[in-house]
Amino acid sequence: MAIWKALLLGLLQGLAEFLPVSSSGHLALFEIILGLGETPLLFDVCLHIGTLAAVFIVFRKDVRDLLNALARMFKPSERRAAAADPNTRLAVLLIVATLPLLIAIPFKGAVESIKGIPALVGAALIVTALILKLTDYIRKGKKNERTATVTDAVVVGVMQALAITPGLSRSGLTISGGIFRGFDRQFAFRFSFLLSIPAVLGATLIELIEALVQGFDPALILPMIFGMAVAFVSGFFALKLLRKLLLSEKFSHFAWYCLAAGALTVILSLILSK
Repeated sequence: MAIWKALLLGLLQGLAEFLPVSSSGHLALFEIILGLGETPLLFDVCLHIGTLAAVFIVFRKDVRDLLNALARMFKPSERRAAAADPNTRLAVLLIVATLPLLIAIPFKGAVESIKGIPALVGAALIVTALILKLTDYIRKGKKNERTATVTDAVVVGVMQALAITPGLSRSGLTISGGIFRGFDRQFAFRFSFLLSIPAVLGATLIELIEALVQGFDPALILPMIFGMAVAFVSGFFALKLLRKLLLSEKFSHFAWYCLAAGALTVILSLILSK
């Protein structure tokens, strides 16, 4: 793989993984446009490691607090105090929200097969656009880790499970799901990306094992390093940008991009298929 292609895919992964525009959809489309075919699994794993590292850096305090709260639950002397800790409640809500994804995993392969059908990816981007636009019509919520319910967590979790479909944005659907359920926008942002950690970490570990079983091509070393580094840097700044736009109520602006990208993809795929 050429270095410039690795850099481009790393940039695309970092931006599209966190901005509500669907990284899987964009990577699928660019792989077709650039004539890459399917990129090596190990390279994809490295890109996900890069963006996952960005999440850990941005949310390092939240991650530390959640782990400390869970650890205290296993200490009899601190269990009562830990149960009253909002971080413990948040951890439970995140666990509940992860369950729908576990149910969806058996269907992941079949759903992801639409990556090779650009018209379907484009249609999914249009669906993402509609969901993002709907957030404009929702009254500002006030729920946070102290007041969000198990039902709220399940709804956001279902949105994450649906986002295994290429073209449906994970961040777009989960943040929108939180907004629909009355989450404060800052909390919707935090919940969405904290929820992504176990999902992405688990998927990355499974793919890493699969990639190592398939064998390692030494020619991929430099592309992987450059791609991972660019994914990390672009992902870090994408997270900062998304938080700023979400809090300034410009989140739904991404709907117009998704609508345009989706419509263009559908139109071009229909023209080129003739």
